[in-house]
Amino acid sequence: PIPCDLSSFAEIRDAVAVLRNSIDHLDILANNAGLWPPKPSKSQDNIELTLHVNLIAPYLLFKETKDLLLQSSDARVITTSSGLHQGTISFEDLEFEQSYSGFKAYRQSKLGVILLMRYLATQEDLKDIRFFSQHPGLIRTQLARQHNWFLRMVFLLLGKSTKKGAQTLLHLCRADRDSLENGSYYAKCKPDPATPESRNMDTAERLVERLESYLSNA
Repeated sequence: PIPCDLSSFAEIRDAVAVLRNSIDHLDILANNAGLWPPKPSKSQDNIELTLHVNLIAPYLLFKETKDLLLQSSDARVITTSSGLHQGTISFEDLEFEQSYSGFKAYRQSKLGVILLMRYLATQEDLKDIRFFSQHPGLIRTQLARQHNWFLRMVFLLLGKSTKKGAQTLLHLCRADRDSLENGSYYAKCKPDPATPESRNMDTAERLVERLESYLSNA
């Protein structure tokens, strides 16, 4: 294992530098870390924490490992989204500084994941890499640990085991990639249409431009 705090651009880059010492190619980049803070929080780079960890960090990890992925004959990038991705991207206030909502910040980050994977799948220079987003379902994890008792009980009583929750991610790792739909959002091991907004490529392109602006300032 290589420890890495995903709320720090520097730690992500340092972790990839360590990784390069032991590999010359990368077959799978599975971005499965995420959080859902109920109150406004900032990352080490002074960015709203949910946006940073759930969306910007996976994009930076991809950019830092892109050359390694292109050296693989079976490269795929899989990023965990959520069934809660409904809504829109709040471009006028991406970090919800005017009126913070933990739910909206989480929902936006997961919509952003789907848009990002769809966008990258359309890029000609990345045609040798396959991109997917996936919904694990409601899982019995500590995602709601900072929330009220009711939401914590929902996760505890209604959530599936982590083993069951991993099945779609594992499917995307193991299946013949030519049998998978590049750029698609998967749920229950099958492509899911998701929301119309998650297929808006104009929104996806605009989002990537904003993500690039965060990284250019880091």
